[in-house]
Amino acid sequence: MTDTVQTVLDLRLSLKEHARGDLIIIQTWYLDETKQPCLVILPRQAYRAQGRVIPCIVLQSSAWRWDEVTGDPVYAFDNARAFARTLGFNDNDPMTIFHITQAVQGLLGDLVLQMPYERYAALEGVADVTITDTDGKTRHQEVKDYVH
Repeated sequence: MTDTVQTVLDLRLSLKEHARGDLIIIQTWYLDETKQPCLVILPRQAYRAQGRVIPCIVLQSSAWRWDEVTGDPVYAFDNARAFARTLGFNDNDPMTIFHITQAVQGLLGDLVLQMPYERYAALEGVADVTITDTDGKTRHQEVKDYVH
């Protein structure tokens, strides 16, 4: 029997990159049979250094569980804590858990409205842009030909 490894993340296919403090959050697609949109969370320093890191993933299908009004606060807390531990942060620090939760919750709208992978794959890139908001948050985005 031959074991095969399926690549389910290709960060070269990122739709947007968001910087949130010590985190980089990448909007991309989970490349299994569903190809559903997802958020990939990485520690900023490891991402810049291109070091080995275990990514934390929020799939579009489970995004509702992170919502602060209609979601599951126990699920969000438990996952934020596990994400902190996995990313090398202090998982006993309430501010770290709050920061991760807020970062995910702040991008739920973008995740829910993210275009299907098939539509993205059919587009050609025309430019790269880095945007810095007035509050210092940055995001990287590839400009595709559908932007007017």
